[in-house]
Amino acid sequence: VGEVLITDGHITEEQLSNEFEVSRITIRRALEQLVSEGYVNRRQGSGYSIVALSPPQQNCITSFTDMVYRKGATPTSRLLAITEVSPQDSRAEHLPEELRDQGTLLLIQRLRCIDGVPAMLVSTWLPKAVVGPVHPEEFPENGAQQSILRILQDKFSLSWDAACEEISPIVADSQAAQLLKVAEGAPILRQACSAFGKQGRIVFYEDLLRAGSITFESYALRHGHPGFPGLGSKTDG
Repeated sequence: VGEVLITDGHITEEQLSNEFEVSRITIRRALEQLVSEGYVNRRQGSGYSIVALSPPQQNCITSFTDMVYRKGATPTSRLLAITEVSPQDSRAEHLPEELRDQGTLLLIQRLRCIDGVPAMLVSTWLPKAVVGPVHPEEFPENGAQQSILRILQDKFSLSWDAACEEISPIVADSQAAQLLKVAEGAPILRQACSAFGKQGRIVFYEDLLRAGSITFESYALRHGHPGFPGLGSKTDG
């Protein structure tokens, strides 16, 4: 709907109508389209608020949900498990030492789909001491709020400014093959991501297994952040 200064995080139909000198019916239709695509939320009595978290590049601090909506498709999520894992557990061996040093970890496993087709198997690792109790109902299956980035930011008050990624080809094990609906042993893409806060401390870690051929354009710095070595890459997989 164009560029409008939003001072309180919300904008009303009347403000947009005055700004662009068009009818409120036209504004309402445009806003309803943005709501359906996941760019904005409609709040009864207070107007509309922007919900897109990130630019349209495809990296681990870009919202998968936003990206899929931008393409005109429908993202969905299925929560597979929430598990407490000891930092000494063999499942945590591959995690950065800094994350394991924070004590008991939470492993959140979800299957992400595009128009009902499995696209990505996501394992998100968080320090339990930082986020506290986590419940299944905090992970919606539909709509803009299914974004893990939005959940971490809005429900657990986490913030991050940069990310470091490692992208590599692997073969699908039996679990990944079943969930992603590919043959066991088929080539898939693994995307390992560490997200950092302003002090350079790891906020969360993700393992993403993706089916199909994907192009990544990774520009993982948010505005005003000094940067981390190795950020910024373009990889085809």
